[in-house]
Amino acid sequence: MWGSYLPLLFYFITFLFVSLADENFVIKEAVIRPGGVARSVSIEGFGVECKFDYTCQGGTGEEWHFSMVYSKHLNRYICHIQRPSVSSSYLFFQKFALAVSGPATVISGNAYVDESTELAPDEYSLDLKKNLIVQNDGNFRGHLAHVTIEFELDSSRPDL
Repeated sequence: MWGSYLPLLFYFITFLFVSLADENFVIKEAVIRPGGVARSVSIEGFGVECKFDYTCQGGTGEEWHFSMVYSKHLNRYICHIQRPSVSSSYLFFQKFALAVSGPATVISGNAYVDESTELAPDEYSLDLKKNLIVQNDGNFRGHLAHVTIEFELDSSRPDL
């Protein structure tokens, strides 16, 4: 029953802990385009960059939301990219990676096949040394609805 509300619950909890002052989040619209070629979209804030690299097929493109949020309560940052509607993506992803670069240390990350179902553990890996979450070649089944990576800054929090 609660599974279909998981993305909304995620955002509610995230924003519950986040003061809605402008310096606590960055949001960007991104069009994820098919074509079977490697593409990237990135977002910058808090002195770091989150970059989503992907290759996909199918359709003409989808609008996705890309955000970076600072939680004062957790003293952590969240980088998240997702399809904004509750319907599944019609894109078939061949590759994906969400990485954080700059003075950051990744703590955790997750990738989801739909609004509430995490990809199987053999479909993706979280590489803490490289600060990224990436598909596992040969095991990734191509379905992706959203990806999240949580990180801490290595130094004191810079302004946007």
